[in-house]
Amino acid sequence: MSSYLEKLKTLEKLYKLESLGVEYISTKDGKTLKEAQSTSKQGASLKSLDSKAMQEETTNQASISLRDKILNCKLCERSNSFKPCPSLNLEGSNIESSFAFIAPTLSLEKDGSLSDTKINLTLKNIAQNIYKLDPSKTCFLSLVKCGTTQPLESNIKTCKPYLESELENKKYAIFFGSLLAKSLFGLELKDALGKILEYKNAKCIVTFDLLDMLKNPSLKKDALSHLNLLKVVAN
Repeated sequence: MSSYLEKLKTLEKLYKLESLGVEYISTKDGKTLKEAQSTSKQGASLKSLDSKAMQEETTNQASISLRDKILNCKLCERSNSFKPCPSLNLEGSNIESSFAFIAPTLSLEKDGSLSDTKINLTLKNIAQNIYKLDPSKTCFLSLVKCGTTQPLESNIKTCKPYLESELENKKYAIFFGSLLAKSLFGLELKDALGKILEYKNAKCIVTFDLLDMLKNPSLKKDALSHLNLLKVVAN
């Protein structure tokens, strides 16, 4: 009986405390109110710290330029053999800034400009002679940012987000080769040729690989028709 009366008195005290603004936390492990409140505050504090850390990390990542991200990329084994090299002319207000020419890999100088190779000369000629663009201001991009050897599927997966970011503000894009058709559009080359496609809001076409055109000049006639198709859209 006395035990019952003590419980009633305790309950009465608890109701009075509640009327004064005390909040109760239901616990399953038998912790006292003070312990539960302390644990709750600690948990809230940790969550606050975690949230603050995540916000700071997001801010830091946003402040790092895309160029710096590519230069310091160590996301795959390819960067152990080749130094990442971002391209030039990603931004601008001229007509050249609307276009991007994308190959699976590109030979670039340390400053990101095109090296003097036959493939790069072909790229420059296409930009200048077909689209009337100044090659020195034109954006030439590679899917894979390290080296010029044939990339693995894992390399493509790693570098693809970089390319997507590079194309965010482009209106028109020209992709070269079956590797890009398959990796970026999920199409076989024969199914991608001669069509206006869209990638990251850019109107684009896919044509033959640059090296294939150098080895087999007969492909250039069909490639010209593909390139002119996008030229009509751009004009």
